[in-house]
Amino acid sequence: MPTKRRSVDFGAVTDDPKKIANAAEREYAEARNDGLKRREAAEKAWLAACAVADVAAHRLGMPPPAGRSSRELALEEVERLARLKTRSLLSRFKDVHDVLHGECFYGDACPRDFSVWIDTAKGLVEDTLTALDACRPKRRRRR
Repeated sequence: MPTKRRSVDFGAVTDDPKKIANAAEREYAEARNDGLKRREAAEKAWLAACAVADVAAHRLGMPPPAGRSSRELALEEVERLARLKTRSLLSRFKDVHDVLHGECFYGDACPRDFSVWIDTAKGLVEDTLTALDACRPKRRRRR
């Protein structure tokens, strides 16, 4: 007998990367040993990573990202403009994709250190938003 599939409900948080990351953290906390909830939490964490890359593209005047590679370009540009010494935004984005979106959500093979990956996605969101603020040109005061 086929199992009933539940759709992942992202609700009204899809526009705010921080809210999505917090929703993923809450869902993970509730998941315990529920594999489906863990997979949903993984996908929400991935959505937060995508949403922050979309925010980056928008703030930088780039076209809306159509997929993973265009989101990677947006994060690469943030790293360049913010003069980050490490390329951690892009590498964390790729890692979150591979582990949470690929292995856990699609592969149903969530890592044992799952909470570390939720924290990685949350850190990516926070660090990207901070770097974006550093990219903004300073406004001159009128005299």
